[in-house]
Formats: sequence, structure tokens, C-alpha cells
Amino acid sequence: MADFLGDDEQAERIRQLWKDYGIAVVAGIVLAIALVVGTQLYRDHRQETRVAAADLYSQFETARAVGGDIAAVLTQFESEYPTSQYRVFALMYLAKDAVDDRDYVTALEHSATALSIVDSKALRDLLLIRHARLQKELGMFEEAATSLASVETGYETMVNELVGDIRLAQNMHDEAISAYESALDVTEGFFAKRRLESKLASIPATSTDMPAMTEEEYEELERQITIEVPTDGEPAEVSAEVTSEDQESTGESESDASDEQ
Repeated sequence: MADFLGDDEQAERIRQLWKDYGIAVVAGIVLAIALVVGTQLYRDHRQETRVAAADLYSQFETARAVGGDIAAVLTQFESEYPTSQYRVFALMYLAKDAVDDRDYVTALEHSATALSIVDSKALRDLLLIRHARLQKELGMFEEAATSLASVETGYETMVNELVGDIRLAQNMHDEAISAYESALDVTEGFFAKRRLESKLASIPATSTDMPAMTEEEYEELERQITIEVPTDGEPAEVSAEVTSEDQESTGESESDASDEQ
């Protein structure tokens, strides 16, 4: 239809279209440019932040190696790069140093801080396992089990073995055996298998594994042995009922003695 319009009519139509849609078109163009520019600026800022955090982490490693002012570096990390993964790495090293000094409380504090800011799922799971080990050392057995239950993927052998260690420390032998066997089912490493088999073999037999004494056996035991509890500070007397076999043995001994005389 535009072929039948004159130049003036086509110009008028363009002006009308611009009047109706010009502002929206301009706004769209400006928004697209702003989005592209903003994205690039954000990427540049993240890269600069990452580089700066890496430099600060390098300062942390140096201070840790030579006994420098680690506290100052940590303060700068917390104020300038609080959620940086380099701060997570620094906290993990501090937790390790505290464990080497057997300061498990401090190690647990560093571990908890690292867990609160980590954003990598794989690193988070590894931190949870280390956190659970620290909780076990402090006797926080159920808290440790809860931490391990939050581990999502990739560490089945480590998780099951640590659950077994926790339950064994609680004298929950059946649960420990079950956890160690679960770890054995999924592990492929030779040394890991030998370690788990050794742990299984070291679990002592529980009362439920031993045959129970019958009521008659208990009565017989009570009949043969009685223990008198002292009330005056004297040593306890232990007496046993003399059986017919004992009497025969005693008689033979007395007879032998009289013959010698």
C-alpha cells in the first residue's frame, strides 16, 4: 500500500508512528544499552574484587608462614570481602591450626563461620564433614550426626565411616556396625576397605551378642557364691557352698596329711 502513497503521505505516516511508538522504542534501546553496560561493569567489579581478595589471601598465607599479624588480615577480610571464598579458605586453615594445637573449640568457631558464608555446594559438604569431626571431638555426638545428615552428595564413604565412629563413641555398637558396613558397600579404595574392616573387627561383643543366663543358672550362681558386705571397715568375706565333690577332695587331703604324720 505504501507504493501508492506520495512522499508527503509517507512522511506523515512515519511521524505518526514515531508519535505513537517513538518513546517506547527509545526507552527499549536505552534499557538494552544500560543492561549490557551494567552487566559488563558488574563483571569487571567482580573480577577486581576477586583479584583483590586473592591478593589479601596471599598476605594471609605469608603471615601464617612467618608468624605475622594474621588478625589484621582477617579483620580486613571481614570488612572488605566478608563472603569471599578466599576468606573461607583462610578460615579452614585457621581451623586446622587450632586442631593441631588441640583447641577444638576455636577450630569449631572458625568452621562455623566458614559454613555461614560458603556458597559452593561441594566445598560446603566437605566443611560439614570437618565440622562434624570437631563436634565429635567435643562430645557433641548428636550435633555431629545432624551435620553429617546435611551432606548431600559425593562423600558417602566418609560420612558413613564418621557416623560409625560417632555411634561407637556412644557405645551404640549395632548402629556403628551398620554404618561401617554401609561405608564398605560404597568404598572402592583398598586401604579404606582394610581400615573399615579393622574397625568392624575391633567392636567388642555386646551383651545382646552373648547367650543370656537362664533363671536356674542365676539361682545356682547365687547358691554357690555369697558376698558379705562389711559394715565395720573390715575386708569383705567371700564364702562358697561346699559341694559333695569338695567334701571328697577335702577328705582325701586330710587322709593324705594323716598318712604323712
